[in-house]
Amino acid sequence: MRRIRILLAGMPPMLLDMIKDIVALHAGMMVAGTMEDTADIRAAVKKTRADVVILNEPTIGPPQDHQELLYSRPRLGVLSITSDGRQFFLHKLRPVRTALGEVSPDSLEQAIHSSAQRSMEVLMADVTRRGLLGGVAAGAGGLAAASVVSKARAQGFGNPDTPPTGAVNATNPASLTDPGPQTPAIADQFPAAVSPPATSTNDMQQFWASFNNAAKRIQNGGWARQVTQYDFQISETIAGVNMRLTSGGLRELHWHEFAEWAFVTYGTCRITVLDPVGQAYVADVNEGELWIFPHGYPHSLQGMGPDGCEFILAFDDGRASEFNTLLVTDFLAHTPPDILAQNFRVPVDTFSRIPLWDRYIFQSDPPGPLAADRAAVLSPEGPPKDPFSFSLKGVKEGPFFRQGPGGTVQIADSRNFLANKYVAASLVTLVPGGLRELHWHPNADEWQYYIKGRAQVGVFTAGPKAQTQNFNPGDIGYVKRNNGHYVKNLGNTELQFLEVFKSPYFQDVSLSDWLTHTPPAMVAATFNIDPAEIAKWPKDKPETLPLYQG
Repeated sequence: MRRIRILLAGMPPMLLDMIKDIVALHAGMMVAGTMEDTADIRAAVKKTRADVVILNEPTIGPPQDHQELLYSRPRLGVLSITSDGRQFFLHKLRPVRTALGEVSPDSLEQAIHSSAQRSMEVLMADVTRRGLLGGVAAGAGGLAAASVVSKARAQGFGNPDTPPTGAVNATNPASLTDPGPQTPAIADQFPAAVSPPATSTNDMQQFWASFNNAAKRIQNGGWARQVTQYDFQISETIAGVNMRLTSGGLRELHWHEFAEWAFVTYGTCRITVLDPVGQAYVADVNEGELWIFPHGYPHSLQGMGPDGCEFILAFDDGRASEFNTLLVTDFLAHTPPDILAQNFRVPVDTFSRIPLWDRYIFQSDPPGPLAADRAAVLSPEGPPKDPFSFSLKGVKEGPFFRQGPGGTVQIADSRNFLANKYVAASLVTLVPGGLRELHWHPNADEWQYYIKGRAQVGVFTAGPKAQTQNFNPGDIGYVKRNNGHYVKNLGNTELQFLEVFKSPYFQDVSLSDWLTHTPPAMVAATFNIDPAEIAKWPKDKPETLPLYQG
């Protein structure tokens, strides 16, 4: 019987090797050729006499349109697999999509056979990358010596625990299934938790939370929601708030027992604050900029422009609550009228119409020109010496701006944001496939907020304990002080997130920086690695690294 001829095009090296391993297990199939890109795909199909083409599919966005290729060769099957292994598609001329289930050698074999037949449908399956890895091992019965996965199992590399864990070690395919009950829409967001790598272990505190499922307090003028230690046990040093204010929406005059640090994610916010000396500060804080209000400093927030603003608050106490602050309306309502009259030197009736309950967030008129508000609040002491706002996105010079081959790290702490003695932060931007290198923070726990993109985060601590988790926009992460970790961009677009610390200073230790500044002979003896290979490691703290193609 004639074997099905398969052309592999545009694949990342690891995915290419895995698919070759799967195809090699089936006598009825063969890899007729490979190509690095798809620029001359039609010529390659003709040259290799391919029945099926398997290509790399973008991880984010709709499936690619392969109609031109299909119309040129109507009997050709086109199968595409995302580079992260989460989805695969079998394309034919009529755009129909049918769920297949988990990817495994069997399901991939069936898809190839279906693609080689004259059918007119498009098939889709959702899968984690580890599900595919596990399928390779299970389908090979542990005997595919040429498989990358089998080599790893034999050597123990990437597979350190006894008894062995991870899908790669499940020889019974049923070990990878989940009959339920389950909610696939949620599970699909967390492939690293549903099917962790063999390097992960259990018994580590959950370090994922999200504003996306936090309850909002909605009022006319905006809304707020929070994630504190009561919701997120591991988060001892930082409580997080997500707030939206309409244009003119006002977060009423108030103060806290804790410091308030903020990052604007959308629009513009007018802030006001008074320090104990009597110096007033008014500013418009834009997207990508910060403010800080020290403990006990009275302040207010108001949405600006045509559509107001949205921002993230970080309080320097994990138990702090946005809904339990000191509000000016409460203070006046619970002070005897004669005391109010004596304090403000006006008749008692002046206060007869004050609200008897807190206003919290309410709709008001948009504020006037900034210069007018600044003039109105100016005291004899003048404005404060150090501004209470700062442009984090504007940090472009060292040592607070660190640009590596995989992205940038922009830092704001007490050394450049002088009014801020409480919270250090960095804005990390990673290119597609980029890595925030293996590192840890010796001076504080790290609270993370994900702004855009898709991330995989791995955390390591003593035990050994190690876990891997996925993060999406609006999610929150938390890594304990001195716990080793990394953040990888899984998407085809930029990943951007905040690292926030209850500390006046930003500090981190790079694993590669440490090892390349340790005597090479000592490192070589520790890891059984040739010193010549150690000499190739990144030096001098790269911070971010691009996708490795080796």
